[in-house]
Amino acid sequence: YWNPLHEVDEEQSVMPALQAYGPRAVVDPLLRRTVVEHQALDELRDSVGRVWSELAEEPRRLAELRDPLRSLTRSLTRTLAVHFAWEEQAVFPEVTRFVPPEVQARILRVMRARRAVDTAEPRAARA
Repeated sequence: YWNPLHEVDEEQSVMPALQAYGPRAVVDPLLRRTVVEHQALDELRDSVGRVWSELAEEPRRLAELRDPLRSLTRSLTRTLAVHFAWEEQAVFPEVTRFVPPEVQARILRVMRARRAVDTAEPRAARA
């Protein structure tokens, strides 16, 4: 559900492109909200991670840690869902609207390279 490179993609590729090509009146509020939401997501992920680490170190504490882990995980899931929905509705249409297609293609290549995605055809298809 959550990709650890999600924030890097937006903060290093998507948002700079929007800043370069979109009007400030449109882009600045998107950038501000993105940063605020990413910070909130970072804090939630850190909290969930701390509880998982505690549980990994001391599995006998499962009964004690179950409710905090469940609550934090639900909160993270809800926050991610809201963030992703907002991006689909507010951010990505502006990328399509303002960022030239060749720049969008370059962003996609950079994002794929971050993930070391092999975009070549499968061997069977090339034979």
